[in-house]
Parts: sequence; structure tokens; C-alpha cells
Amino acid sequence: MCKSDRIKVIIGFALIGLIIVAIFALPYLRFGRLRLFGFFEGASTGSYQLVQEQEFPADGVRDIEVIWGSGDAAIVPGSGNVFVVREEARPNLGGKMPQQAWIRAENGCLKARWNENGSTSTESTPASGPNDGGENRRITIEVPAAAQDKLGSIVLNGTSGSYQLGRLTSDAVEVDFTSGELKCVGVATSRISLSFTSGSVATQELSAETLDVSLTSGDAALAGIVRDAARIDLTSGDVETSFTSLPATLDVTFTTGDVVLNLPAQAGFTAQVSTTSGDVTSDFAQGDAGTAGTDSATRVYRNGDGSAAIIVALTSGDLALQRA
Repeated sequence: MCKSDRIKVIIGFALIGLIIVAIFALPYLRFGRLRLFGFFEGASTGSYQLVQEQEFPADGVRDIEVIWGSGDAAIVPGSGNVFVVREEARPNLGGKMPQQAWIRAENGCLKARWNENGSTSTESTPASGPNDGGENRRITIEVPAAAQDKLGSIVLNGTSGSYQLGRLTSDAVEVDFTSGELKCVGVATSRISLSFTSGSVATQELSAETLDVSLTSGDAALAGIVRDAARIDLTSGDVETSFTSLPATLDVTFTTGDVVLNLPAQAGFTAQVSTTSGDVTSDFAQGDAGTAGTDSATRVYRNGDGSAAIIVALTSGDLALQRA
């Protein structure tokens, strides 16, 4: 074997050795917060385990504020006589659990925060061990019976995850998240505001004076009773409303997507629909746009005494006015 052939053989064996080392070692090397081969520093595994549980007297809490990160959050009725806050998490790849969330009751407000400084970023979450970002965390707040029908405000902010509000009465509800899923069942409130960038929102058995929904991209299914005013602002996605009775005003604005308004057959309303491009179908008779003081591009639909005002403005999409 000549010298050049020997060099090639040596180089070949060296490359094979490097490949073997890479297979076993590279998954454990980190570049910032990203690990090779799809592993993330905060990757977690296994079932949820209890991180902490705290209790607070029912008469010491009126408001609830949750500022959460990439995880799940639920504010629901409990069976006991105290507020119970339970945080759970999955251990990371190294078997470590994340540091506890910051939970306090101050001046009548029960506060639960992903981090003590109120940030939802895992960058500011002190790690309890390597590869611990705490992304797989969830928090549940159980509201005692004595407080379920007299809460002040409920504020829930999150980055991404699954959020749940269930069968509570409060003065105001505010939910703001980047991406995820919200289920709101049996909530009674004077004012409810739901804002998210992408994801889905569903309300069932809602009872509110005013409803405000702002959605950049996603889906919304809204059912219940809104008495005064409902506003829905959608950039891209699908919306379906199924109100038992119509609010005094319903304002829907969307750029592209499909909107279905299920309207009670006995409800009196006047709907003004302005479109740039898209299809409009209606189970209700179309009236004369001119008599409503609108331009020729606006279609008007009237039912009963025409008392409720529905205004729909769409750029590109389909609208259906359906008889419920």
C-alpha cells in the first residue's frame, strides 16, 4: 500500500470515529437555548408532577391575576372552602423539576406569575438543572363556593397553551395570550375581553353585558347571552356566533375568512353588511339599502322590529346570516 493510500485509510477511519462521537455527543451540546436533533433546553418528559400547592382564605381574595408562560392555566370552581393554587410540571430530560412559580395574595388579589418579575419568558426562569426551561408547566386555581359568584376581576395573560375559565361570576374578565386555546364555560360577567394573536376561543353559556374579541389569526366560536354590545375584530380565520338573544349592537369586522352569524328567528334586527369581495348568504330578506342611509355597496337585512343593530364589514371572505 502506497503512502497516499495509507493516508486515505487513516482519514477514513478518523471520519468514521468523528461520526460515531457526533451521534452520541452532539444531542447534549447546546447552542443558546437550542439543542441539536430537535431537542430544546426546556424539553420535558414523563407525566405531570406536583411542584407546589398553596391555600388562601376565601374572604381574603376578590381579584385573580395570572401571568403565565408556555403552559396551561385553569381558573375553575373548587369543592373546598379556600382558594387552592396547584402548580404541576413535567420533569426535564435530566429528571429535574422547574423552580416554583411566584404565588401571592396581596391587597385582595391572588397573583400567580410564571416568574416573580411578571415576565412570561423562560429566559428569566431560574433553572433547577440543565435543560430546564419549564415549558411544560400548568397551574390550576380552584375557587371556593363562597367566592364563585362575587369575584371582582379575572385577568389571565399567557404566551401559549391551553386556558380554561369555568362557571364563575365576576365584574370583569380579561384574557390576553399569544397563541393557544381558550375554553370559557358558564362565565357570568359585566365585561369580557378576549385578545389573542393566533389560536382558538370558544365560549359556552356566556352571560355578559359587553363582549370584545380581537383575533389576528384563528377561530372563535361564541355562544351565550350578550345584552349590550359585542365587538368582533378578525384579521384571518373563522368566526361563528350563536347568541341566545342578540345584543343591542353587534359589530363584526374581518379581513379574510368565514363568518357565520346564527341569529334567533324571533329577534328583531337590522343588519348592514359591507363587502369588498366575498359571498354573503342570508336566511333573512334583503331590504332596500337606500332607505337605511347606506351606500349602494352595503346590503341591508331586516327582521322583526329591526331593533338590534348589526354592522358587518368584510374585505375578503364569506358571511352567512343563518336563522337559528
